[in-house]
Amino acid sequence: MSDRIAWVKTRARWAWGLLVTGAVVLIGGVIAELVYSNAQHNYRTFTGVGIALTVIGAERVIRYQRSLSDERVAKRLAASERDERTVTIRNAAGFRAYVASAVIVYAGLSWVSLEANRSLLVLEGDALWNFLAAAVLVPAGVYITSTLIDERRF
Repeated sequence: MSDRIAWVKTRARWAWGLLVTGAVVLIGGVIAELVYSNAQHNYRTFTGVGIALTVIGAERVIRYQRSLSDERVAKRLAASERDERTVTIRNAAGFRAYVASAVIVYAGLSWVSLEANRSLLVLEGDALWNFLAAAVLVPAGVYITSTLIDERRF
């Protein structure tokens, strides 16, 4: 077994672990929502984490599973993931996602400051949950979009 195949097998094991963990958390969250519908805790958080882990795990399983048996595909995958161009694109996309996250969090902090002065309405309930969900999803969208655009541009 070559070094590249071993590298891919390790990545594939981690991907399967992530996929299974995500599925367990997702199913547990859905069951908890159904069984404990009157509880004060909101089980959507577990369901959301489960969805995220499942999607990330599935993407990684698809990526690495194809290259487990073929040395050429494994070599190409290892080279592409360690390529300087790819690393530079990911770093730039990560920075843009960080900036988007910082802007959203700053907006939230400003909102909280202004709501303490009674200048703005209080964010609570679903409005607060939706704001926090956007604080997670918008930077992820910025990262993915930035990566796709830079892949085509460079």
